[in-house]
Amino acid sequence: MSQSLSLLFHLKYGKYLYDSNELRTKQPFHNIILPILEFRYAAEDRDVKDIIFETEEPEKQHLSFLIKKYWDDVFTIENNIDDFLDSAIEENVDFGGVLIKKGVGAVPEVIPLQTIAFCDQTDILGGPIGFKFNFSPAALKKKGNLGWGDKKNGADTTIDDLIFLATREKDAPNMTVTNPSNAVTGKNIEVYVVRGDLPESYLDGKGDTEKIINQVQVVGFYTDKEKKRFGVTLYKAKETESVLKFFTSKKVLRLV
Repeated sequence: MSQSLSLLFHLKYGKYLYDSNELRTKQPFHNIILPILEFRYAAEDRDVKDIIFETEEPEKQHLSFLIKKYWDDVFTIENNIDDFLDSAIEENVDFGGVLIKKGVGAVPEVIPLQTIAFCDQTDILGGPIGFKFNFSPAALKKKGNLGWGDKKNGADTTIDDLIFLATREKDAPNMTVTNPSNAVTGKNIEVYVVRGDLPESYLDGKGDTEKIINQVQVVGFYTDKEKKRFGVTLYKAKETESVLKFFTSKKVLRLV
């Protein structure tokens, strides 16, 4: 899956997949794919005005007009619904599917498939799924508003303490194969967010190891002076329902 995403990403932008010494001297090849993708973006584009709300009760048909007016003139503008639809369509066209997360507010978020660290590749949401992120100190501190780094939410350490331990290195994305990590100008904190059905004991260490419940776990990593890697929990909690949805415009049939 990771290799497929890398290949599609490179083909879209006319780049060679492997960053070898031989290929560094070559110019990017002529890109014949991007124009085709851009044509598909336009062909499959959905405007917010294409979304129509109607009431099922005949005596309340007047409400349909009021809701549509609010949707077109207020809600879509305040929440950038048009940008969300464009991002979802582009992701689906590029990679054959789009993963969407329920947002904090009213607007869902498109989760780039390249951020997936592990999942069931035959059924993305069929089992626990993990996402890998690299946060800057400022971006990670904003997550404090969601309860990250609070010991009441199962955190082992605070966000400030994790930032202090972080180094000025960042893992290369999966689009590169030769350099596992790069020195960067500022600190970056590697964070994994895992969602799905996991043992209850993962929440407090005392639960039933055989009992499986839906939960979210957020784990940050740092490297000490001896180059040893450690992980600390920043957040963990039950989830009453899944916040993820996966959509594909063309399903792939599996042979049993």
